[in-house]
Amino acid sequence: MALDRTLQRILTEPTPDDLWALQPLLLGEGTPEAARAHEVAGQFYGYLVNVRSKLTSKQYSLLGAALAATSIGIMAVRDLLDSAANDPEHLLQNALAGGLASTTEGLSTVQAVRAWEMEFGSVHEEALWDLYGLLWQLAADRRPDQPIETRHVLIEQLLAPARAAELNGIARMGYLIRLFQIALLLRLRPVIAAHREPEAPASDGV
Repeated sequence: MALDRTLQRILTEPTPDDLWALQPLLLGEGTPEAARAHEVAGQFYGYLVNVRSKLTSKQYSLLGAALAATSIGIMAVRDLLDSAANDPEHLLQNALAGGLASTTEGLSTVQAVRAWEMEFGSVHEEALWDLYGLLWQLAADRRPDQPIETRHVLIEQLLAPARAAELNGIARMGYLIRLFQIALLLRLRPVIAAHREPEAPASDGV
């Protein structure tokens, strides 16, 4: 399935081109769920474009290789897609446990972009703003009765590592990319589920 193939790339070594390729698949669905996923994909695309514009080709390749080598990259992508379709309540928890901590650990020793950290500041801040809104809406859709203060605290905890001053530039990028991947996957859940619904058996005319 084209959607699965594109998502496999986005969940391992995402590039703006992969997110661009996702556009017709989502817009062609013509559903509110696909439109919401398209919005997340657009914000993810904008972040990757900004990151790529500020890195050399070699540095960007290094970031992609490092992402592919951390947990979400080596976890079975099929398991993540199946979880999105069949077990959405645990997807965020499982993906975070499996991928985000190791992303910061795996990238924290890479020094490739230290000289650009000040220049990247505004790019990261814009991404954090977008992610806060995306995570807020996801939480509101899933648990509309959750107190606002509780939702705020949980999202702050999730975003805290990317706001920590001690995290170096490439690790911050990796963490933010992981959050975009997970937010996109959560928004794609109903689209994935619809594509996997078994077809009704054909009538034999009896």
